[in-house]
Amino acid sequence: MRLFLRLALVLTLGAATTTWADTIGYANIGHEAPASAFTAVATGTVTAYFYGGDSDYTSLLSMSVNGTQVGAWGLNNHTSSYGQSLVLGNVNAGDSIAFNLLVLNTNQTWSSDLNLNSDHLYHVYTTEFLGDEFIPQGTYVGFEDLYGGGDKDYNDAQFVLTNTVDPVPGPVPEPSSLMLLGSGMVGLAGVIRRKVNR
Repeated sequence: MRLFLRLALVLTLGAATTTWADTIGYANIGHEAPASAFTAVATGTVTAYFYGGDSDYTSLLSMSVNGTQVGAWGLNNHTSSYGQSLVLGNVNAGDSIAFNLLVLNTNQTWSSDLNLNSDHLYHVYTTEFLGDEFIPQGTYVGFEDLYGGGDKDYNDAQFVLTNTVDPVPGPVPEPSSLMLLGSGMVGLAGVIRRKVNR
């Protein structure tokens, strides 16, 4: 049974690593992303790492803490390289954080805080990032940079943030997916049990 649990854990972690390492994409393109609310995990700094961008417009990232802008704007989506980092500012554990994107071409700012967006839409998609050789584990944030949410694929400017967590739960697997996973694990247990009993 221990062998079965170890094997199941390895298979599960291996699949998760492969899934996140390849690409981060918004699965529901064309539809507004769910709400995001960020909180500081620990007292210290929040660091942003540039992940990528797919926009003709030029933009810069910044952070607000408890409703107040802190630090400088940076990580230009056209001149930054993958993994380039910027310390956005200092936080205390439990602080409320918003990430803001200034679009230089339109002079509009879009925020992870819905209340700060003039079109009253969410301009951010967020999910967990497990880390790689250039960017540490953190929270992935992808922006839409146009009024009205643009094409809603949330890849215009993309970053990974450390020392922050989005407490909104991620997507729950469909029941059919859970049943398929469960039946596969039961079958694997039977094969291992037969081999051990031989």
